[in-house]
Amino acid sequence: MRIIVAGEDPEFVAETRNTLAAEGHEVSTTLSGGQVVKMLLNTPDAYDCLVMDLHMHGLDGIHTLCMVRKVSPKLPVVMVCADGCLKSEIVARCSGADALLKKPFGPEDISAAVLRAFEKKTKKETSPDAACHIKCKGETKRNICL
Repeated sequence: MRIIVAGEDPEFVAETRNTLAAEGHEVSTTLSGGQVVKMLLNTPDAYDCLVMDLHMHGLDGIHTLCMVRKVSPKLPVVMVCADGCLKSEIVARCSGADALLKKPFGPEDISAAVLRAFEKKTKKETSPDAACHIKCKGETKRNICL
């Protein structure tokens, strides 16, 4: 599988990349949500999964996910969250994340989450508009993502 790993923490990104690469996946990494969007704009069908931290500076995981759904609506997304907050889980799921993984997690957890998201996405397509309905900063994500 070709996977993008995105997060603001270089250690998280490196550890996740190493785990997935050791299993034979081709892994690209970035430290920003904006870069994820740029990567997918250039080649929207080049990747099989996105593993992304929910909390990132600048373009956070939710806003990035909304934009990703416009560019690559079928891409499976695993959202990673450290705060363990139920609100974060609900927002991630309602925004279109295919799997949610809470930190800390082990190598087998990230592998299972990627596989689960990929299998889920191959069984069900997500509409690009379906992910963009959460209220954010006084506007709907649909307006932000256009």
